[in-house]
Amino acid sequence: MSESLLGGLSDTRTSSEKQAETELERQAKNKAREIADSGQTFDYVFGVWQKRHHGDAPLGKALFFSLGCQSISNALGIHVAATGEGGYGKSDGIKKMGQLIFPTFWKNGGFTPQTLYYSGPDMPDGVVIGLEDIVWGSELGVTVKRITTDFLEGALRVSTVEMKGVEVRTAKRIAFWASCVDSQADEQIRDRFIMYNVKSDSNRRQEILGHMMARDEGDQLPEESEFETKVCQVLTYDLRRSCST
Repeated sequence: MSESLLGGLSDTRTSSEKQAETELERQAKNKAREIADSGQTFDYVFGVWQKRHHGDAPLGKALFFSLGCQSISNALGIHVAATGEGGYGKSDGIKKMGQLIFPTFWKNGGFTPQTLYYSGPDMPDGVVIGLEDIVWGSELGVTVKRITTDFLEGALRVSTVEMKGVEVRTAKRIAFWASCVDSQADEQIRDRFIMYNVKSDSNRRQEILGHMMARDEGDQLPEESEFETKVCQVLTYDLRRSCST
């Protein structure tokens, strides 16, 4: 388990706040080490996710398996697309899992085809990208498909700068977690994405409302939630550092 985790915070904190944060990080690393050594990484991260997003267990499992695939050196990548009507948790499920990833490796929303190629160090190898309401036939959708084709090496693009051809390449092993209303996708998308259709009926809506009310009423203390988040971030960081064939 790496010790260089959970990077520093703002220097505007007081000395007591820094000390408290350091202690929380130490406790989170120790807890994460216990979990990883006992082989319970999946159970812990998935359990925390289920506390924050009600139901949709297959979606949570697919998102986690997508992370694991990034750590296999000869894998072709697993990506996830949550489909269905708005208001039933497509984006929420993705965002809640994204918050459990070490922050350096989680980027969500506002992407264009250009930013996928030109973000440089801000888009490290093994990054997970959240895409909301993607349209597969759009320029962004086509770019995503092209990048998934070159999962291991990163996708190559040739641009013209000052009348000269310049090659740029995306990060390696990018995982895409997308939400979209339309469940229709071409064969290439179906081959590379786990497609999960969220349940959308009155019973499901009542379940979501009940879960939100319990959370708003203080179902879990904020400090407990923060601790669990940091433990998960350490675990997912360690997971992507372990690359095997």
